[in-house]
Amino acid sequence: MQTASDLTYYQATIDSQKDVLIFSIDRNYAYRNFNSAFKSATSNVYGTEVKTGMSMLESITSDDDRKKARANCDRALSGESHSTMEEYGTVNPSIFQTHYNPITCDGSVIGVTVLSLNITDKIVAEQKIKNLTKELESFTYTAAHDLRVPLRVIDGYSKILAEDYGDVLDDEGKKLVKIITSHAMHMGRLIDDLLHFAQLGRAALSMRMTDVKDIVRQVIDEQSLLQPDCRARFTVDDLPPCNCDPDLTRIIFSNLISNAIKFSSKVDKPIVEIGSIRKDNEVVYFVKDNGVGFNMEYSGKLFGLFQRLHKPTEFEGTGVGLAVVQRVVGKHGGKAWFEAALNKGATFYFTL
Repeated sequence: MQTASDLTYYQATIDSQKDVLIFSIDRNYAYRNFNSAFKSATSNVYGTEVKTGMSMLESITSDDDRKKARANCDRALSGESHSTMEEYGTVNPSIFQTHYNPITCDGSVIGVTVLSLNITDKIVAEQKIKNLTKELESFTYTAAHDLRVPLRVIDGYSKILAEDYGDVLDDEGKKLVKIITSHAMHMGRLIDDLLHFAQLGRAALSMRMTDVKDIVRQVIDEQSLLQPDCRARFTVDDLPPCNCDPDLTRIIFSNLISNAIKFSSKVDKPIVEIGSIRKDNEVVYFVKDNGVGFNMEYSGKLFGLFQRLHKPTEFEGTGVGLAVVQRVVGKHGGKAWFEAALNKGATFYFTL
């Protein structure tokens, strides 16, 4: 038998939950208990004051909201635990993520316990981020596209200068023209990578069960053609199939494998290993090399756009590849990370 002291402890416990709205009703929808957070929230969204014994339906001032709340509680009263994300309120409408759980006694359902979170601020913030991301992608695409025109002019005129006036230029002049042409080509690669990065943000996922090992084999064959001087020995371990976008997953492996080839190209016996491990009941794919590696102390921005840990004179590149990997992995709801040591190679992991 509950004592007054027990009830005080119970009420203090649920009142300590400032962010979670908690209440319970009986089979007649009457409030049996609630915490102060729920009382405040009801006052805020409906302008009503809840009291023990009062019908839940009386505290809701909107017919549509009343129907939704009653239907959800009826599902729990029938013995079903379930969750919803719905908007409630007339004074200050808000979005709530709510869990309904039946209360049983001696095998019978006698009521419902409800736990709810006001997630309006979270939804609004997520929508703002989505809008800003779309605006940024649109700006990036437009800016990169528009940069092509003056770049073509610079590249074109520098070639004309070299071809038509090469015999007039001294060695220093020829050297300067060559520098201009070289930087124009590098700028062109940057723009291409930037456009590709922006397009990935717009790309819709086409999910299906995919043979990951087959993708890796294709990427290795492709890289062997693109890099005829490649000396790397490839080992392909277990690569379970997964539900993913095969074209975008190919981009992940293409970037990681080409990086592994590049950064292991200066060791005597370059080895690139592609495989998977299981971690927390999840398949984790990895690409490992025995190349130059890097100091983890400086790796904080490695997945950022145009971020590089090696000088362009050491290894060519635009610093976009790993940002692309992060973007594609994120679109799949996965995560990417890495382990490395200076002169001891690097391993890049990702989930889908």
